[in-house]
Amino acid sequence: DVAGSGLVQNATTGALEVDGTAITGDGDITSSDLTVGGDANALLGDVTLEIAAGAVGTTELAADAVTNAKLADDAVQTENILSGGNDKVLVTDVVGTVAWVDKSSFDAIADQITITGVGTTLDPFKVEDLSIVTAKLADGAVTTVKLGDDAVTNAKLADNAVQTENILSGGNDKVLVTDAVGTVEWIDKSSFAAIADQVTITGAGTSGDPFKVEDLSIVTAKLGADAVTNAKLADNAVQTENILSGGNDKVLVTDAVGTVVWVDKSSFAVLADQVTITGLGTTLDPFKVEDLSIVNSKLGPDAVTNAKLADDAVQLENIADGTASGQVMQWDGTDWILVDLGSVTVTENDGVIGNEVTNATDGTLIRSGAGTTVSPYTLDVATGGITVNELADDAVTAAKINADVAGSGLVQNATTGAL
Repeated sequence: DVAGSGLVQNATTGALEVDGTAITGDGDITSSDLTVGGDANALLGDVTLEIAAGAVGTTELAADAVTNAKLADDAVQTENILSGGNDKVLVTDVVGTVAWVDKSSFDAIADQITITGVGTTLDPFKVEDLSIVTAKLADGAVTTVKLGDDAVTNAKLADNAVQTENILSGGNDKVLVTDAVGTVEWIDKSSFAAIADQVTITGAGTSGDPFKVEDLSIVTAKLGADAVTNAKLADNAVQTENILSGGNDKVLVTDAVGTVVWVDKSSFAVLADQVTITGLGTTLDPFKVEDLSIVNSKLGPDAVTNAKLADDAVQLENIADGTASGQVMQWDGTDWILVDLGSVTVTENDGVIGNEVTNATDGTLIRSGAGTTVSPYTLDVATGGITVNELADDAVTAAKINADVAGSGLVQNATTGAL
């Protein structure tokens, strides 16, 4: 009985041993970082567990255990990144996979036109001048803070690019004008009428009273040199009184280089050879092409088209001679050519029309005749040759049915032919 509570005596050696089943403890094993399982009241005294600083190494971490959320800002330093080898650059490929690529191939990421460089300290990426075109800009991407002072010149703006919403308002009832030295400024619309002289231009320049150029107000003094082009002239606008006279007995012509000049009418006859073309080109003596004066040398290639030829105008003498006796003209599918009469393909053998018919195709036809001039071959429908096969749908109308087809006790409908 030397073994007290919680002890047991070894029967062989007599030694005292602790009997764990007989001891009840009320101590706790606790931890704020570890999960404690089993009986929390398993110790005689309280025990706490903590992970020592630096105790979690590579072997303690499961694969993919450290996610982005577990990394503090700036936690990954260059020494934490596994090297990909010498002269490598870490990029993402076309499907987003992070990969090392050789720096010599890295310039492929920039198109070397709008963006140049290889993205290194010695050769950084650079946006080339004039490379930011419309297609590169998202709608609303160009804000005020993106623009340097005076960066957007007139040349940079596309036609119709500036809308009313893009213009900073000058306040209520204002009009945007340029002043006497060309400075753009807002002025009150009530003073805007002073910009128009109210004689040649009237109105206040508003929607209710727009500017208007008054009729007959554009006089010579208002027109710049060469302002009135041909496009500005209406048909028949230039009358004789609008043409500055060149003097007495002058004629307005163009010279050898196309310059409009006045020439003396006495020298004007030299413009016509007075053989093929006669006259002075005046109202009393107009130019006239003489009969038979348009000879071969006056005609350009292909000048005489079919429309220029009168009916029956081409006679035998107008057709070029052949190259040998006995030739005839034959169409080869593209052009008319001269061929020997003996080479012309003739399908008619004996001159008897119908003799090309060798026989009837089937029993619906019958061939008659002896195949001679007196009795040429002919084809006729054989008796009973028109069968169901030869008749088209709806071919037999009421008019085609003989009235005596109706036998005893039957009558034929005069409209439909039905019995």
